[in-house]
Amino acid sequence: MLSSRALIFRPAAVLEASGDDTFAFLQGQLSNDLKPGGPGKVTYGLLLSAKGKVDGDSFLIEKAGGKFLIVSPLCPVDALRARLEAFIIADDVALTDVTPRWEGLAVWGERAAESAAVLGLQLPEGREAFIGNGVVGHASHRWGAGTIEWLFESDAGAASEASHQLAGVGFALMTEAAAEQERILGGGVAVPAELGPGDLPQEAGVEEIAVSFTKGCYIGQEVMARLKSMGRVRRGLIRVRGDGAPPAVPAELFAGGRKVGELRSAAPIDGGGFVGRAMVTLTDLPVDFSIGSGDPTARLVRRDNP
Repeated sequence: MLSSRALIFRPAAVLEASGDDTFAFLQGQLSNDLKPGGPGKVTYGLLLSAKGKVDGDSFLIEKAGGKFLIVSPLCPVDALRARLEAFIIADDVALTDVTPRWEGLAVWGERAAESAAVLGLQLPEGREAFIGNGVVGHASHRWGAGTIEWLFESDAGAASEASHQLAGVGFALMTEAAAEQERILGGGVAVPAELGPGDLPQEAGVEEIAVSFTKGCYIGQEVMARLKSMGRVRRGLIRVRGDGAPPAVPAELFAGGRKVGELRSAAPIDGGGFVGRAMVTLTDLPVDFSIGSGDPTARLVRRDNP
């Protein structure tokens, strides 16, 4: 396998938040802790409902002057903005949609950190983002530990130019289908496709990277605290494999004639067949699931141990 990859993408949502109450407002919305703050800090977290279900996710990147970039790779900008604005009551907070200005370049693999030097930028690490002239870089987890996502504020093809620079030193330029296969195999969770409004963070195992159990009040906190004390959930996001072309998703899954879950994602794999993620009931978890109906002749997927 190639040791370094790059993918050009368009983030689904980039909002700029400004106003005197911005930090306090976002701290009360995000499931993770923004502190210690300051320009250049980046925090990944979830936006939860009062019942602890996942409304969306975002990387919050603090800029100078108390402004924030709210970046979500996959959550639609209209839904993300509406979710946040629903809780702006008397707060001095303004949200501006700047999504069309930004294009992304994700890099992952053994040489991902080298991308900074190749592009003449500073390497972002941990909670320290790089903020330059029209460029923002931050650590990510979408393709596993060590993933970096570069965002270019440009309509002049800056991301494409950067990708060609990386290709020149041996990075493989990925298609969306190939990148989706690697994301699923690597354990990255797609919000909201695989983890969405009907789901709890613990059902996808993202609480360690996305939920703080020590910060002050935020929406959904009481549910998170109760689940931590309980120590288990009844459903889980598992990996599955199947033969043939990837089916349309989402698709209901059945076992023994009973609906037990839903196939949430699917991507073709090398050599034929597909790999995907399914949210299923964990009680008496079967090996095989039928897609779309309980008919024993229906197409099957099988549980795949990571």
